[in-house]
Amino acid sequence: MDDILITVVLYKKSIDESITLNSLMDIPLNFKIVIYNNSALDDEVSSKYILSNLEVYYLPQRNVGLSESYNNSFRIAQELNLKYLLFLDDDTLLSEKYFVDLKKVMNFNFKGIIVPRLICNNRIISPYRSFFSEGFLLRRKIQGICPAKNFSVFNSGLCIPLSIFEKIGGYNENVPLYYSDVVFFYEYKKKYTNFLVLDVDIQHAYSALSSKQSLEFKICRFDKILNGAFSAMKYLPFKRFMIIFFFLKAFKYTLVHRNHLFLRIYFKKYIL
Repeated sequence: MDDILITVVLYKKSIDESITLNSLMDIPLNFKIVIYNNSALDDEVSSKYILSNLEVYYLPQRNVGLSESYNNSFRIAQELNLKYLLFLDDDTLLSEKYFVDLKKVMNFNFKGIIVPRLICNNRIISPYRSFFSEGFLLRRKIQGICPAKNFSVFNSGLCIPLSIFEKIGGYNENVPLYYSDVVFFYEYKKKYTNFLVLDVDIQHAYSALSSKQSLEFKICRFDKILNGAFSAMKYLPFKRFMIIFFFLKAFKYTLVHRNHLFLRIYFKKYIL
């Protein structure tokens, strides 16, 4: 895969603990990869080395966010004269078939974003239907060239030519984490009509569908999602819908968990 620069952002885990990196090392192909460690120790330094079949550019940093990391990968890919960027979370289980099919599409010279189907708990979580900037899971599999208008995708598994990434303007660094993919794909849809879904299912650990979350984790995650949504609203349409949508979510979570903190967090973000 000589034309691709892969980006993996580690969060609170080592390289050895990353499902993504371990699955890459099990695939009989060579990869160039940038690893950002957002939990790095202060004394860690950038380095370049070979790890199994991976040519690694290791960049420790302290929580700069996905958007800045992805934009930095774009600049590295330019310096290396590569043609594609591939973004991956640290908990995505990859297969050789995925890269074989991805290479076929690249040889076909499709001009647009290329994604697999991301699966969690036997449900398709990406791509998903996008309605007023909010997402709804698909009931049936889609594949091939699809209209971008009514869809959105996760960051993980998103492969894009450098030329298109540049035309879009890269990721919006004012939306560093949550909703960064929503804003990016919204900007993509302004300039491009279609995207391509590979006929490949990739297993992805998605915390929103986990049944093992503590109440403390759910409250913290809801707070972070609201921060992301609040930042993203400046760049997305349907601001009023999003405000109503999150009020209903906060109200639902308050009833389900019998905890008023969800509503308190909401009102602190959107009212106060």
